Amino acid sequence: MTKGSFCVANLSLAKRIPVGNSKTSSVTVKGSVENLFDRNYEYVLGYPMPGRTFTLGLRFDI
Repeated sequence: MTKGSFCVANLSLAKRIPVGNSKTSSVTVKGSVENLFDRNYEYVLGYPMPGRTFTLGLRFDI
């Protein structure tokens, strides 16, 4: 049995925001969407991959 081909799109954005007068202190806000178009696909037959997934994150550099 063969599987058909598939294409999955992901999107990721990040914005670094300086904090105070220091050149090294900053906050980075990150966001991503995996499987942007909510495709149904399997790498291994019978084991479907997750649908659309959202991730948000913060990073503090001191």
